[in-house]
Amino acid sequence: MMVGWACIALAGAQDSEPPAPKPSVRVIEVERRYVLPPFRLGLRAVLRSDLNVGPLVEFGLLLWSNDRFKLDANVSTASQGVAVPGPQRNMNHWDLGLDLLTTISKGFELGPTAAVSHRVFRQQGLTQARFIVPVVGARASVPVLHHRKWSWTTDVRVMVDLALTRLVFETQELRDLSPIQVQLGQRFHLGHGRRARGDQETR
Repeated sequence: MMVGWACIALAGAQDSEPPAPKPSVRVIEVERRYVLPPFRLGLRAVLRSDLNVGPLVEFGLLLWSNDRFKLDANVSTASQGVAVPGPQRNMNHWDLGLDLLTTISKGFELGPTAAVSHRVFRQQGLTQARFIVPVVGARASVPVLHHRKWSWTTDVRVMVDLALTRLVFETQELRDLSPIQVQLGQRFHLGHGRRARGDQETR
């Protein structure tokens, strides 16, 4: 009998114990900020035999990057006069391309480039011919100024046409442009992208 009363008293004592506290839940608010994609602006001189030196303006975006590689997408436009005696002749072109760059040292980058070039040959303001030309080449960037958020580089590009650009003048003379083009100028970088892991900037 005494054992039974002891069991009943122990059960009552367990029922009277307060419930264990529930673990607290903390709500952390994360601030969402809109970050502009890394932007590029370039200004270069274009050199090609049979054409006068002309200015090139380029706009670009950094599509992807990690500690070693970068992938840029670029749109550029340029205009050059045809260096042949006669009436006014111009070659205008609009290029859409990709650059895959490898970081050799801090700020110095080197890599292949490829583009599709839409070219328009005009004579005395009238369009004479249009061309779609695939282009490949190499690009090197040498740092001039470098900041955590922006940089300024000197860019050198050597491009090679993979298709022939043949001009026909009013005298029925044929002139094939040289397939080799050299570009030299400056490039401004706003933003350097992010690492493949974490939220730190590439440099």
